[in-house]
Amino acid sequence: MAEGEGFEPSTLLTQGKRLAGARTRPLCDPSGYGTPYYSIPAFSCQLCCAIIAVMEVGVNFTDGFDNVLSADWLRFVAAAALRAERRRKVEMSVLITGQEEMRRLHRDYMGEDETTDVLSFAMLEKASPDAPEFVFPKGEVVHLGEVIISYPQAELQAAEHWHSARREVAILLIHGVLHLLGYDHDTPERQAVMQAHEKAIIENIGEDLN
Repeated sequence: MAEGEGFEPSTLLTQGKRLAGARTRPLCDPSGYGTPYYSIPAFSCQLCCAIIAVMEVGVNFTDGFDNVLSADWLRFVAAAALRAERRRKVEMSVLITGQEEMRRLHRDYMGEDETTDVLSFAMLEKASPDAPEFVFPKGEVVHLGEVIISYPQAELQAAEHWHSARREVAILLIHGVLHLLGYDHDTPERQAVMQAHEKAIIENIGEDLN
């Protein structure tokens, strides 16, 4: 798909589900990209060997971004975040796109005519911030939702933080996955909890984040 051509969310992703927050403010959005999911690759590390049979992460790129990152590496990062949160029989998708498409999504679904770094669309909804944590049905694969990342925005933020674009994308992806699982940063207390989980996952992945 050409940059700026755009795509529309699938019917499944437009049924009034809660829009989760983005990295620095409440932002989120579906891609509705609709391509098949792929199983986690069989990395040599113990982490991925433990999860390969129980979770699926679909990875998609808009045209022009196919070669900026390894799809297998993106699956690995998402899977590491899910495993750290003890989520196993789940599926989700990741989309890497550009500034123009991200701005369109942000405008069309959040009413803000500007780009952003990461958008998350959670398929599971809590009635309120104080509601109990999600109960995942036993034996069923749960679709969590989608995480959308603007690669050019990640590059800009990486330069500001003096680290690689790859590391910045990983941080954004981890943040987005946590939103899919119900974490948020709409209060100081919830922000502290979410940041603690992000830090723990980043430290657990270690050098593979770079």
